[in-house]
Amino acid sequence: MKKSSLFILILASAVALYFITKNIYVGHKTYVTPINSHIDSISFANRGGVMYYYKGGQFIGDFFFKGRDSAFLKVGDSVSKKSKSYVLKAYRRNSSGNLVYYRTFTND
Repeated sequence: MKKSSLFILILASAVALYFITKNIYVGHKTYVTPINSHIDSISFANRGGVMYYYKGGQFIGDFFFKGRDSAFLKVGDSVSKKSKSYVLKAYRRNSSGNLVYYRTFTND
């Protein structure tokens, strides 16, 4: 009985450590990676999180839309971000098909 309890404790600790490490890595990668692309697709997590995919990468909306569960960006929106920044600028096409400034998002 002791061995199975110890195994479960070690397994649970390993899983928790994996997710903590993964979140730290994704957060750091989002911070240091410059973005200059358009949104190709969007996926919604069960708990309300939004994942945005662009050519060459992805980011979680919570890094820029802190405390908000809805998707602010749409497929086709252009986004840009400098390296080592949590400031994301978004551009959207107007009725004429031209890209115009839409909004700036920050992690605050």
